[in-house]
Amino acid sequence: TQSTWGWEPSKLKMYPALAVGSGLFSGLLGVGGGMLLNPVMVQMGLTPQTVNATGGYNVFFNDSSQLVQFVMYGLVTWDYAAWYCVIGMVGGFLSQWGLKVLIRRTGRPSIIIFVLGIVIILSTLVAGYQGILSTINDIKLGRSMWFDLKDVC
Repeated sequence: TQSTWGWEPSKLKMYPALAVGSGLFSGLLGVGGGMLLNPVMVQMGLTPQTVNATGGYNVFFNDSSQLVQFVMYGLVTWDYAAWYCVIGMVGGFLSQWGLKVLIRRTGRPSIIIFVLGIVIILSTLVAGYQGILSTINDIKLGRSMWFDLKDVC
């Protein structure tokens, strides 16, 4: 039997499992859920605009919940937070505007998919580079590279 969206029953079970898995791993790894879920949504056949909007909502929801946690623990430096908020909003508005102009000129909404792919690749490279630098620094400072259970309590 087919669902109203044209998916087979096996896919109706697989996609929610992928969504739960991507939420779990994005929380454990500290990456945005959109980085893991956007490719799944593209595979599902959603339009690039829908994938982009859903990914944006995921980022907003995830970051808002993290901000609440940081505020509760008193870890927010408000002057930095204000600057980063303004910079993020301006960057978001400019990128949305730029993508709209580019899509209108070319008539190809698939540009959004290419931009998402580039962002994911660059994020992966920068995170790997940062991890290598952090590891090298820890080795130079003589820090243990294994899990240390003496400070758990």
